[in-house]
Amino acid sequence: MVNDSAGRGDAGKRDRGVLSESDRRFIRQGAEQFEQEHSSPARLKREQAIRSRAYNALLDFQLLIEYFEDSDYRSIFWRDSDDAVLTPHENEELSEGIESAVAFLYLVIGPERLEPWIARGVRKGLHQQGRTARVHVEIDKNDERALGEIKRRYDENGVEGVSMEELKELEQAGLITEQERQEAENELFQQLRREKVSEAKDVYENEGIEALSVFQVRELEQAGVVDEQEAFEALGPESLPSVTPEEEKDEPAEELFD
Repeated sequence: MVNDSAGRGDAGKRDRGVLSESDRRFIRQGAEQFEQEHSSPARLKREQAIRSRAYNALLDFQLLIEYFEDSDYRSIFWRDSDDAVLTPHENEELSEGIESAVAFLYLVIGPERLEPWIARGVRKGLHQQGRTARVHVEIDKNDERALGEIKRRYDENGVEGVSMEELKELEQAGLITEQERQEAENELFQQLRREKVSEAKDVYENEGIEALSVFQVRELEQAGVVDEQEAFEALGPESLPSVTPEEEKDEPAEELFD
């Protein structure tokens, strides 16, 4: 199990990920401006470091898959920076990050091999969970026909007929307004939250609080189904930080030009 507070930070200053904070400044600033302030060799060295980190980041995902437990995915990624319980869909910053990650992989792989690679990745994830399934991925490359079908489902069934990603596609195509998209997303958020609370409540009433995951206990606490004391007793040590502030202080990562 990993520390579920690791890596959190505000949007202005985040912990190091694939990119260091210096890498982010370089990209935001632009290569030409950086070269004016430093030198051409310094710019080339920074660019090579970013390329190398991007390549090695993809190789590191296999290690992360082996390292993370099932509970880690929820405890890390189903939160916002204020530690509130949010699904990845509800966390706008994380949602945009996931969308960009998929876009990045598409640009790495190319359109010809995208579908089989996605299918292989899903099968690998299922295998990591001890599950198997027949996975087939087909991407409709006819955007106009696909968008027309999404709009038809939205018109006929409302938010129940579309996903959040499809709502964004409709907005980007000018088929719905930004306000319509935001209102529909909010309705989907509330619907998903009600489903999660209902599911957790059924487990709580039939099997007791001991059968709930940490995530489910916190959901029920926020919904007022269990009180704060009952939630604390159920979570026990898991509700407290897993490391001390002194233990969190790693040695600084090697930085270029810092």
